[in-house]
Amino acid sequence: MRPLPVSALIPTLNAAASLGATLAALQGQVAETIIADGGSTDGTCDIATQYGARVIPADRGRGVQLRAAAEAATQPWLLALHADTRPGLSWQAAIADFISRPETRREAGYFRFTLD
Repeated sequence: MRPLPVSALIPTLNAAASLGATLAALQGQVAETIIADGGSTDGTCDIATQYGARVIPADRGRGVQLRAAAEAATQPWLLALHADTRPGLSWQAAIADFISRPETRREAGYFRFTLD
């Protein structure tokens, strides 16, 4: 399956311990990943760059950071994630189905949250 026309938006602040696994799960699945970083000092930005994500500086705060990432996005669909989120096995197919339907053009979707 080719990458979805989706910008994955991830606000971060010292998320080096978990970000790599999240970015690995997104690689090749979405058209772009944007990290809105609130001033990390633990190597978060280096990890993001290693995975090909675009890193932009942002003021701290999840909402502020998500807005900054959304404004930088180039794709028609947005996917907001936490830095420690791992999408489930069928997430790409679910998103592909959702965005393929004309009636969803002005809608939002969500995934069920579960703990490992």
